[in-house]
Amino acid sequence: MPSYDGAPSLRLTTTGFTVGADHDLLERADLFGLATAADTSRGHFPDRPFGFLAVHRASGLVLVAGWVATP
Repeated sequence: MPSYDGAPSLRLTTTGFTVGADHDLLERADLFGLATAADTSRGHFPDRPFGFLAVHRASGLVLVAGWVATP
């Protein structure tokens, strides 16, 4: 798409939607890199709620975003 300053730009339009699910990721904490984060002796996440992302490392594409309101 042409832009005023000549820099490439992209416009994306999509339909809004919500995806909801409940999973106990701590069942396999090591697989998801959560063993250290779940260690309550260190207080990794003292100001709940908090958000998280799962990112495809090679491309930087965000695959999943989530929000934890209660432990």
